[in-house]
Amino acid sequence: MSYALARSNWSQRVRSILSGDLLHEWTIGEVSERLATSETTLRRKLREEGTSFREILFELRLVSGLMQLLQTSKPVYQVAFECGYQSVSRFTSNFRKRFGLSPTEFRSSVDEKGQKSPVFEQPGAS
Repeated sequence: MSYALARSNWSQRVRSILSGDLLHEWTIGEVSERLATSETTLRRKLREEGTSFREILFELRLVSGLMQLLQTSKPVYQVAFECGYQSVSRFTSNFRKRFGLSPTEFRSSVDEKGQKSPVFEQPGAS
């Protein structure tokens, strides 16, 4: 483990491991083993930081999907798969819950010039 990783908080450490392979079906046991700690300790440390293993994995996969939708023309089913989802409908449902639009609606809300979607505009910004 690198010095920088050892000095980061627990959620950053988990993100670092998970983001290396979002297709993998991660378990908290695997991650705690890589961090040389127990599952119980990892759960407690993440809870102290206001998050959980599932929340981190959920967010990483959706943000990865968002970036792929912005930066590629891959079909939604391929984006879903590459983010670790086995079901396009589950990806679509979770994406809508998180960002307020389906992946298809999101993609169509970004014009050809790559301007930001209204989803990402700051309140009061013009």
